[in-house]
Amino acid sequence: MEEEFLGPPENEDYFSQATENSLKYRRMKRQQELAQKIKERYHEKIVYNPVKQKNIRIGYYDSGFTPNHCIRDAITGRRTHYRIGTTDEELFFKVKMATGENGGTPISLFFETMADYEHLFFVTLDSNVKKYWSERNSIRMKELEKKRNNNYIK
Repeated sequence: MEEEFLGPPENEDYFSQATENSLKYRRMKRQQELAQKIKERYHEKIVYNPVKQKNIRIGYYDSGFTPNHCIRDAITGRRTHYRIGTTDEELFFKVKMATGENGGTPISLFFETMADYEHLFFVTLDSNVKKYWSERNSIRMKELEKKRNNNYIK
């Protein structure tokens, strides 16, 4: 005896629920993949905190070295619209860690300010370093402001 195909169920909610579940699954899968990518860029290190007078664990996010990829904030892990390998890097205080403590692979950290770096790692930078970065950053900020103003005039 042959089975006769009766068609889809009369309940329309069946299809909308299946589609919705599929969309939820795809969204959830995408979020998991993004979380894994972020986790791959997350590193931890034990540093000495002079205020508490003990070692503590700190975490930071690596931006990588691939040109034209988005710069990732070292503290929050948030991606910016600025690009690696461009003059955009001058807007950030950049630190390269090539000490081997991150699995032997050097990493590149971008901080919005020098103070962010000093605060996270409990260090004080030399005044010459601060002066050099501040001047370079200031020049780049002025260039960006000029570019923005020129775009508004057109």
